[in-house]
Amino acid sequence: MSFDTPSKVKEILSKYDFKPMHRRGQNFIIDKNIIQKIIQQSQITPTDHILEIGPGLGVLTNELSANAKKVLAVDIDKKIINILEN
Repeated sequence: MSFDTPSKVKEILSKYDFKPMHRRGQNFIIDKNIIQKIIQQSQITPTDHILEIGPGLGVLTNELSANAKKVLAVDIDKKIINILEN
């Protein structure tokens, strides 16, 4: 599923009964322009190994994976992990 609109994000969060905790910094990046700027500014190479802390819904994670050799995404929120695994 693509998360490129706020309504799609709300749909998936509702499906998993998840409410972001902003005190944990749970804000989800879905703007493709912002994601591309992050990728470009990071100067990721195909040999890079990346640790992403707090992958959210995995939108940035997918782009990181397309540009790096390996991405390890970790999160302390078990509900987010459940969403990512499904």
